[in-house]
Amino acid sequence: MVAQLQDQHDDLIHLAGAILNAARMRRGDDLVRLRLAFVRAVKAHVDDESLETTKAIQEGLLGAELVARHNRLVMHWRGDIALCNSEWPTRRVLDAPEGFIRRFLPLVDALRVAVVFEEQKLLGPIRNPRVHEH
Repeated sequence: MVAQLQDQHDDLIHLAGAILNAARMRRGDDLVRLRLAFVRAVKAHVDDESLETTKAIQEGLLGAELVARHNRLVMHWRGDIALCNSEWPTRRVLDAPEGFIRRFLPLVDALRVAVVFEEQKLLGPIRNPRVHEH
């Protein structure tokens, strides 16, 4: 499951980059498809990660507070994504791609930071329990 979560991280970062490129190129059909795929991929990843981290807490591999703090940050980030999507419908993105990019890029940067954190602090202890004792 850890490898699957890491693959999902790669997919999320790839999709976010593809969204930025579609906005830059004003490719409306691609933008609609990619944004929908991104939201669905985020949901699937969060669901999968929740199952894995819950199991790791039960097994004593992760602390509940660490996971809860991270989950709150992810929830906030997902809210920001939803707000961005509502503020920037496709037509508006196509009319002013640079504004959308300015709005979306910090969310992509936050995704990258979250991925590093997840892989080091959440998936690391699950993958190598003896190395990451807390």
